[in-house]
Amino acid sequence: MSERRRAEEGLVQAGKLAALGQLAAGITHELNQPLAALRTLSANAGVFLQRGRMNDAVKNLGVIEELIDRMGKITGQLKAFARKDPVQRRPISLKRSMANALFLLNQRANEQQVAIAEEWPGRDVWVFGDSTRLEQVIVNLAANAMDAMAGGLNRG
Repeated sequence: MSERRRAEEGLVQAGKLAALGQLAAGITHELNQPLAALRTLSANAGVFLQRGRMNDAVKNLGVIEELIDRMGKITGQLKAFARKDPVQRRPISLKRSMANALFLLNQRANEQQVAIAEEWPGRDVWVFGDSTRLEQVIVNLAANAMDAMAGGLNRG
C-alpha cells in the first residue's frame, strides 16, 4: 500500500472518529432512555409475577425485548460506522446508506428540532463505492447543515 493511500485512510478514519465524537451526546441520550425504561419494566415484571399477573409480566417482557433490539440497532450502527475496514467498493443502495446515516443523527435532529425531508424516485438509486465511507460523508454533510442552520436563517 502506498504512503499516500495510508495517509488517505488515516484521514478517513480520523474523520469518522470526529463525527462519532459529535454524535456521542445524542447517542448517550438515545441509549439512556431505553435503559431507564428497562429498569422500570423489569422491576414491574417482577412485581407482576409475585402477584400472579402473568399477562402483565409477559407484556412488560415483550416491551423489554423491543427496547433491547432498539439499543442493539444503535450500537450496531455505531460499530459499523467506526470500524476501520479496508475500502470495499461494490454496488450500494443510496437509500439504505442515507437511512443508516440519518439514524445516527436522529437524536441530534430531534434535539435541534430539525425536520429531515426525504424525497426518493420510484426506485432505489444504486452507486458503486464503499458504504461506510458514503455514510460518513452523509453524516458529515447533514451535521454541517445542522451546524450552519443552528442560528436560524439570516436574511439581508
